[in-house]
Amino acid sequence: MRIRKMKEDEIKETLTIEQKELYPELTSEQMRSWVEGKGPFAPQCFVAEKDSTIVGFIVLSPYEVRNKEVLLEISTIAVRSENQRQGIGKNLIEASLSEVKNLWSKEGFRVVGLLVETGEDEEEAIAFYEKILPSFQKRIFREIWEDEKGIVFYLASFILKT
Repeated sequence: MRIRKMKEDEIKETLTIEQKELYPELTSEQMRSWVEGKGPFAPQCFVAEKDSTIVGFIVLSPYEVRNKEVLLEISTIAVRSENQRQGIGKNLIEASLSEVKNLWSKEGFRVVGLLVETGEDEEEAIAFYEKILPSFQKRIFREIWEDEKGIVFYLASFILKT
C-alpha cells in the first residue's frame, strides 16, 4: 500500500466513502454541497453596517454534522476598534445565529450547539465571550504553540435538558 496526494478526479469517489462511512444521513447532494461550500454547508457571512459603513462581520460555519444535527462554529468575528463595546459583536452573533438556524431548519437539520475558540492570551476576546456567552462550557488546551500559550474553546449546547 502507498499513500499519495488525492487527485481532483478522485473527489467523487472519496465523497462516496465519506458519506457511507461517516455521514449516512446526508444525501449525495447535501454531501456535495458541503464539500463545495454551498447552501447551509457553506460558511455564512454577515456584516454589521452603521451609516452605510461596514463596522464588523461574522462567519459561522458547520463544525460537525451528525444525525440531522449541526454544531456550528464562529470561524471569525471582528468589529472595528472604534466601534467596539457598543453591542455590535453580540448583535452579530445573535442575528447571524438566528438566520443560520433557520437556513439549516429548511434543510431538515437542527442546530444543537455553537463552538468558538480563541487564544489563551487574547484577554479582550476572552472577556467578550465570557460576558456574552455565560452559559458556555470553557476548556483550555495548553502547550499547543511554542510559546506554551493555549487555545480556549467555548461550547454551548442548545438542547434543553429535561
